[in-house]
Amino acid sequence: MLFGARVSLADVDERRSADGLYRRLLQVWPELAGRRISHSWKGTLAFTFDRLPHMGVLAGGEVLAGERSDGAHFAMGCNGSGVAMASYLGHQIALKLLGRSHRPCPFDGPDFPSRPFYHGRPWFLSAVGAWYRWRDALDARRVG
Repeated sequence: MLFGARVSLADVDERRSADGLYRRLLQVWPELAGRRISHSWKGTLAFTFDRLPHMGVLAGGEVLAGERSDGAHFAMGCNGSGVAMASYLGHQIALKLLGRSHRPCPFDGPDFPSRPFYHGRPWFLSAVGAWYRWRDALDARRVG
């Protein structure tokens, strides 16, 4: 069985991540109490403000789209769907590098929309997390 949940918006150690994952699992399936988790992953997720993944090439400090280049190719911003999207985008980049890309990829582009007061550090995550925890608790009361 695979189960995923975001345990914390801050960086936590693997033990805390696994413990939080287990608690979330039991909220969904209480009948799994006493079962063990064999693997736990933690890491940073890359979300974009337009909710789309992006790929491109960084060449000489400039982001290029849809071009074959000797610069650093990137794929990022998979918005929580990294396993599937990173595999797809990696394949698209490999085709470009091999000169076998026959059509543009819809995620190929230099535009990364931003928001006012955002400068690379998601200072707003704790407030957003608190809002959604409150909403989840409210929804749980309505259902239960």
